[in-house]
Amino acid sequence: MRGRRYEGSFELGVKSGRGILILGQGDVYEGEFRSDDYGGEGTLTLSNGDIMAGTWHRGQLDGRANIMYKSGDVYEGDFHVGKFHGKGRFVFAGGRGWYEGGYELGRQHGQGLRVFANNNRYDGTFRDGELDGEGIMEYINGDGAATPLSLRR
Repeated sequence: MRGRRYEGSFELGVKSGRGILILGQGDVYEGEFRSDDYGGEGTLTLSNGDIMAGTWHRGQLDGRANIMYKSGDVYEGDFHVGKFHGKGRFVFAGGRGWYEGGYELGRQHGQGLRVFANNNRYDGTFRDGELDGEGIMEYINGDGAATPLSLRR
């Protein structure tokens, strides 16, 4: 393919072992290859400034990894088929808060803690990225005191 360049190991004609793949649009993958695809430990730096580092399987993040987005957002945790899945922590750039807990196929799911930019916090269950089920929402009023509220459906 035009504009691509690979430097590294081959096995039976396909990329295998350590190498660097430079893609035409400016993305660069450096790490392990298996069966001609990203496989094992590696880092993908995208031309937009996002950096993805961790364990890859068949060209997708799968296992422990982290992403540093150009925006300043950061995710560190588990992946499955390229999506946040399992336990992880997402920190929103610019002091917009953070989330730590369960993920399922890219969305907050299960037990988690979400701290918002104003320091209000929700500790409880999530489903498909939404607060759902048992939990406690603490609202921080103007003097910094917490007012707990239990959410039940």
